[in-house]
Amino acid sequence: MGQKFKHEDDTESDNENYDLTKEEEDIAYLLRYNSGYKEVDINKDDVAYTRGDKMVECLLNSTKYGVSSKQKLFKNRDDAINYCQQFMDKKLYVRVEKKVFRKKDTSDLAEGTKAPKKLKFFISSYKSFEPTSEVYYLWNYNPILFYKKVVGVIIMLGAVGLCLMPLWPAWLKVGCYYFGVGVSCFLGFFIGLYFFQQLILFSVLFVSLGRLRFIFLPNLIAECSFLESFVPLCTYEWRMKKVKKND
Repeated sequence: MGQKFKHEDDTESDNENYDLTKEEEDIAYLLRYNSGYKEVDINKDDVAYTRGDKMVECLLNSTKYGVSSKQKLFKNRDDAINYCQQFMDKKLYVRVEKKVFRKKDTSDLAEGTKAPKKLKFFISSYKSFEPTSEVYYLWNYNPILFYKKVVGVIIMLGAVGLCLMPLWPAWLKVGCYYFGVGVSCFLGFFIGLYFFQQLILFSVLFVSLGRLRFIFLPNLIAECSFLESFVPLCTYEWRMKKVKKND
């Protein structure tokens, strides 16, 4: 489940048992994935973080537990803040300080291009929950998403079906054969497209002596939808050499 963040003075073990009730699990799942979280790479691990004000808004606007719901578990901001504090005490997330670092030397970037920023988080010594936009919280609690559970069940049923292949009717075997051929052609097309992309990239870099970076279908292997993989069609970036001035 990834690394677990905690305060230096915490002596509890790094186990994943948060001792939650069914209702708390439901609310924690809601808070984890519906509070506008973002992800940051920490030690080669994608870690989610959320702003304090977004977490409170998530609970208050919940259709099941919020102000307008039938249960009205969270009648006001104080109720939501107290519940967030309970989750923080159970180490579902830890309060952190966020700092942004930008690259100082921008001579190798194209004109008008902003320097990429790098986020760093430091464990805060404060253990109280504050519902403000300046305070961030790193998540230790990462429950499995519902769609991943569905995919797991489908894979398991598919494995059982393959074991029963000798009992399949002839029409099903023929259909699976053509389906497999179609999937293989589809994957082969994307693999070929990727090699073509890399060929163009390195060819242009070689001809331009490393000054022009031209990428065909830059989102081809990015984490996006199928249609977004083909948008934009291409991107390019000129890298100017740094000119040293003589004193």
